[in-house]
Amino acid sequence: MANSEVILRRVLGPIRSNIRPLVLAVDITRSLLFQLHIAMDDIKVTKHVYPGVAKLLGQSQSAVTKSVERLTRICWDSMEEQELTEFYIGRQLRQMPAPREFLTYLAVYSELDTPFFTAIEEYPHLLFQEPDGIQKVFITTAE
Repeated sequence: MANSEVILRRVLGPIRSNIRPLVLAVDITRSLLFQLHIAMDDIKVTKHVYPGVAKLLGQSQSAVTKSVERLTRICWDSMEEQELTEFYIGRQLRQMPAPREFLTYLAVYSELDTPFFTAIEEYPHLLFQEPDGIQKVFITTAE
């Protein structure tokens, strides 16, 4: 398992922006996928990811949302510029994915050290897991 901060720093290089909101969003997404076994399509960033990041950083959810969305765009641009999308995601994409998808791609790479599209071929259950952890997420993020 690779550290998400290491991955992001490798992609972004030296950056003046605080990448902590994106690191935490990737880590929470990874936890939802691999510890709580929630299917990718059942993860809602506004309900499951951003509130947890906001709580950890002591910021408002709207500030966290803006930070994560801005950082995902910067990270995507950096991946494209360095031609790393295939390395981290597993294929070239025509356009930037939505932040939820991008967080999922990074979370899968962070957990498995495998590009997302390669991982879902090898572990198709990642797409269709039972959402048995949804209640736990609400309890954790609502506290």
